[in-house]
Amino acid sequence: MTATIQSLTHNPKANDHSTRRRRFGLAFAVLTVLVILGVTLYPFDFTTVGYRARLDACLKQRFSAADGLADDIFTNILLFLPFGFAFAYLAARRGFNLGRAFLAVLLGGTFLSAFVEFLQLFLPFRYTSFIDIYSNAAGAATGFFIHTLLGKQISRHLAEAVEQPNNRKALRWLSATYLSYFAATLLLTIPLLFSVRMSDWEKSYTLSFGNVHSGNRPWNGVIERLTISKHAINESTIKRSLAERRLSGVANDDLMCNYDFLNGQIESVKKLPRLIVKGNAPSQKSGAELSKQRWYETNGSVDYLSSHLMWTNQFALLIRLKTSSTTQGGPARIISIDKNPYDVNFAVTQLGDQLGIRFRSMTSGLAAYTPGFVIPGVFVDTLPHTVLAINDGLTLRVYVDSKDRVYSTVLGPGLALFNRFLPTRRMLDMTSPMGKLSEMMFTALVFLPLSYVLTFIALGVRRRSSVPFILVSVLGLAIPPLAFNKLFEYMTGKWMTREYFLMTVVMMVAGFVVTLIVQSIKHKGSDRTFRSFVSSPVASTIHQHTN
Repeated sequence: MTATIQSLTHNPKANDHSTRRRRFGLAFAVLTVLVILGVTLYPFDFTTVGYRARLDACLKQRFSAADGLADDIFTNILLFLPFGFAFAYLAARRGFNLGRAFLAVLLGGTFLSAFVEFLQLFLPFRYTSFIDIYSNAAGAATGFFIHTLLGKQISRHLAEAVEQPNNRKALRWLSATYLSYFAATLLLTIPLLFSVRMSDWEKSYTLSFGNVHSGNRPWNGVIERLTISKHAINESTIKRSLAERRLSGVANDDLMCNYDFLNGQIESVKKLPRLIVKGNAPSQKSGAELSKQRWYETNGSVDYLSSHLMWTNQFALLIRLKTSSTTQGGPARIISIDKNPYDVNFAVTQLGDQLGIRFRSMTSGLAAYTPGFVIPGVFVDTLPHTVLAINDGLTLRVYVDSKDRVYSTVLGPGLALFNRFLPTRRMLDMTSPMGKLSEMMFTALVFLPLSYVLTFIALGVRRRSSVPFILVSVLGLAIPPLAFNKLFEYMTGKWMTREYFLMTVVMMVAGFVVTLIVQSIKHKGSDRTFRSFVSSPVASTIHQHTN
């Protein structure tokens, strides 16, 4: 023991390497815990409302096969596997024997999982399950066994990469870092995309015109027509619908409801309850005239409508309306599928001159309000307007009166991730750049680190030809945007928009080029050092472009 201490004392470099590896292990362990908490507790909307029902459902669970159960178990194991590996590494560094280390990792994983499941009792969009605890503990144990079998080799190679960054093993570890970060961002994007889907809609809610079910968000105005389709519509149908002021060219199977109040049609074309008058009977002369004293509501729940919109995660809604006042507040509910103002599936609202559109998702919450989407300047007069709102699963577009007046925002992972921190958390103005900013921040977080690491991988290819450098660069730059595009299609049924895809490519290329230029300038003063860092042909090429 004394000899070991003396050797470390007389070898400060070894002591420094040991400290660096210990800090790296601790940082990795903390990161695994933070990732687990972020993935399992998002969107952090803790509330005591409904927790007893969720607790009862958890206690009454039966261990039987169910749709998606195998996928859930596999996901839970995969989520806790890095946790088990990281804490097995820390236990080994602390000198724990095998049995004691396994017990510590298993108990730690079980405790963390139980803590997460307890907190999920207070999250409306989460479900507590004992199966999750068991599978998470199994994931931690799997990570422990992987470390037991491969930990020494991995630690040795990692140490060599950290301590000797210019050798070939460092290149392999840089490649592993690139692939690991790429895989991690793909996995974390999945729950973010899922969180902006229309989900957890309550099927017992009614559909109201000019108010909410509880009657305390009245709207003063006239609705002439409302049509809702369970799928988005194409460009030609959009143009035709706006011209005819009705949702035209939509298949009957896609129509969820079609109310034409101008022609006295107050019955839906689908399996929805009939409308009943609340308060005084509205006049039918020029549409449904709505106010605090009179509004419409379905005589029962619209579970058929709610279920289909939630299942497709799409809609096309056309409403022809005019307000009686440009200063209405509340916000006043033009149409709403709700129980009360704070339990909402879907709503179209007015707040001053702003038109609002809200729909429930894991991100927007039970009130469908964080965020809702608003378009200013719609109700600047009391003239009739045609509003066509389309959600294709990835993009929300709202047309007002014509195809030229269109507003859009991406319902992407950036909205889900940064919605909690941006000042637009409550209502997102679709005319502002904040929606695009959130997606830009997300793409920067994903693709700039990837491009940074890729630059060193490309420069580290020690060949006497520029072909490997070019091949690695092209593949490394192209694969991540294409993979994310495919993931978006799988999760939403839609490819990225052209603008969004271009933004991912620009982030990758810009990060790569800037890092390449910085490294060339950094090593420019010493040609020998620079040529030892990259192959001669590549170094010469970079010098030609920077001199």
